[in-house]
Amino acid sequence: MKPSRFLFPCFAAFALVQSGCLMLTATAIGGGAAGVAYVRARQTEPFQAGVQETATATLAALQELGMPSDKQNIGRHGGEIDAWTPGGHPLMIDLEEVPAKSPNDPPQTKVGVRFGPFGDKAQTERIIAQIEYRLANPAPPQPVAPPQPATHQSDEPPLAK
Repeated sequence: MKPSRFLFPCFAAFALVQSGCLMLTATAIGGGAAGVAYVRARQTEPFQAGVQETATATLAALQELGMPSDKQNIGRHGGEIDAWTPGGHPLMIDLEEVPAKSPNDPPQTKVGVRFGPFGDKAQTERIIAQIEYRLANPAPPQPVAPPQPATHQSDEPPLAK
């Protein structure tokens, strides 16, 4: 092996390190990898239900899993739900109406779940499964408290001084 074949790559690497290009390249690669991880952390699932019905099922599922919602923004064609896990990790769920291909198609809603910044596949699948369960088995309506019996007792008379 000629010494120049070995020395040239060494000098090139040395020059890159000294000029900062290597650090810039490494930073760009690391940033790109983090961006890909963030994008892949969101898992989506379509459901055969309207946006309002899916939002209700999602809120019930989160409540049952101990992840109450702290922010909700639900409209006719989509919405967002933010919650926190018991461990303090952020959970972001977005709902998006899927346009019907024909007028006879049932309504569909695409649910996107992002568990923390880089995702947790097991937790995300657990949340999606609970939403699916709630859509198949809607929660019973909250029981209405029986009316309080009317008292027929008059007010106490003022005390004599």
